[in-house]
Amino acid sequence: MSKTHLSDSEVQQYVFHTFSCSEQLIDHITHCEDCRRKAQLYSVLLDGVNQQNRPVFEFSLSGLVMGQLPPAKTKNSFDNVFIFCLITSAVFLVCIVFYRIGSDLFQVVSTITPMVVYLLYTIASFSFLFLCVAMYVEFQRKMKTLHFS
Repeated sequence: MSKTHLSDSEVQQYVFHTFSCSEQLIDHITHCEDCRRKAQLYSVLLDGVNQQNRPVFEFSLSGLVMGQLPPAKTKNSFDNVFIFCLITSAVFLVCIVFYRIGSDLFQVVSTITPMVVYLLYTIASFSFLFLCVAMYVEFQRKMKTLHFS
């Protein structure tokens, strides 16, 4: 048994989570009258809290809160229509190009030198890496703003 008394957090751990306590803590509470009394007070306090009735609202809390929220704004902007038209035009243009050069596509691809392929691969890899780093930096900035640090 130690000569110092247990802290409040250790006594609370004994009362609330006895199964996860160390043997030294249980042994100390068994032999120390002050710590045992403090543990009994916490037990009485816990029993009193558990015996209290749960609060019941006489009104619909969700209805009250939802009534105070502003209505959701519908986004009927020109931006969505413009983006849709842009994507549709791009897909249509790519389809036309493949339709026109579809028969000669294999010949066009086979004439590309390996050096051009490696150059395109390198450019695509560095672009992907740059975009990933930029996205990670933006994420970290938003997390820092969120945590106020």
